[in-house]
Amino acid sequence: MDSKIKLFAKGVTYKNGSIDEILIGKNETRDYELHHKSIVHDFLKKNPYSEIRVNIAPNYPLLTPSLSANGEKIVKSCPNDTEHDNLLKLPRIE
Repeated sequence: MDSKIKLFAKGVTYKNGSIDEILIGKNETRDYELHHKSIVHDFLKKNPYSEIRVNIAPNYPLLTPSLSANGEKIVKSCPNDTEHDNLLKLPRIE
């Protein structure tokens, strides 16, 4: 992943009922790749000024690195006017 380009999360895969991978890419080129949530977590930690946004208008919330209750590396979207994480609203990729 390139930290200097604006990136968007476009879809997710699930494993055991939780997000496993996130489809991330550039909207301008429609060049997307699946990345495991721990890789995205590490990327955001190592590149704190990078932006990966959830592709849901009008706010396009930022992804932020986090840890699950059992210490697993995850990412979630910054809170906005919705009570649910916007990342969970992205299309499921089979």
